[in-house]
Amino acid sequence: TSVAPLVLALACFAAEQPLVEWTFDRDGELQGWQPNADLAAVKVSDGALTCRSVGSDPILELRPLLDLPASPWQVLEVRLKADRNGTAEWFWSNTTQTRYGGFAQEKSTRFQVRGDGQWRTYHVFPFWHPEKKIIRLRLDLYGAAAFAVDFLRIAELAMPQTAPQADFDFTQRALGWQAVHGATLATAADGLTISSPI
Repeated sequence: TSVAPLVLALACFAAEQPLVEWTFDRDGELQGWQPNADLAAVKVSDGALTCRSVGSDPILELRPLLDLPASPWQVLEVRLKADRNGTAEWFWSNTTQTRYGGFAQEKSTRFQVRGDGQWRTYHVFPFWHPEKKIIRLRLDLYGAAAFAVDFLRIAELAMPQTAPQADFDFTQRALGWQAVHGATLATAADGLTISSPI
């Protein structure tokens, strides 16, 4: 397991294209997301899924199965707010045939959630392309917190252009590299500087 990395992308990407999304815009409909017993007061109303963790391992699991060809350009996105800081974690799998129904710690990515009660969108690059296909998806939250989820989404970045060269001297310019999802970069005499909004 690793904390979601700050990512630099070569060349300019087009806007992300949603592949699958769950917007919780129909009251009472979980749209296939099933909570476990460590989540209470789970409901969908006013365009959001709300819940409260009452145990140490709160989970939202997608059912039924997906059938999504995996690529390195795919992004897991969730827009949520929480009332306490914590670490959430995405799990995925291309099988159901393991001890935990396909899920395993090595097929997951953690990300930090800010518990300030403000809507924030979290972007995670799972780099799950070795799986070839994704059929299972799960979002693990954390204990002792209340959550509201506006949307969950799998999106894909447009394929970048071919790099004009493979030798990069960042002391002069960015040479086609750009930060994504709110990060910024700048060039200087000592190279490339990257800043993250979170």
